[in-house]
Amino acid sequence: MVERICEAIHHVIGCNGRGETEDHIVPRCVGKILGWQEDKINSVENIRPLSGACHALADSNTRRIYYDLTVRLKKGEKVSEEEIINLFRRVKFIVD
Repeated sequence: MVERICEAIHHVIGCNGRGETEDHIVPRCVGKILGWQEDKINSVENIRPLSGACHALADSNTRRIYYDLTVRLKKGEKVSEEEIINLFRRVKFIVD
């Protein structure tokens, strides 16, 4: 078995460097809101390996962005799919 490394851009204290968990860049719940099928939600482009510690930070950032996004949508704001994807990529420190 090939050991994967943590792909976090900024590692947190407690990161062991191993990619022992899978992080959805655009969370499953948001992918479903966008009408994505399971194959797109679980595509290699939307998943990266993270250590448990780095994944915990990514999840806390995800919850904050998801909350802000739902508030905007409830206010009737139009938010494009591209903007939503970029919000999650930025908060998870993913750069192209």
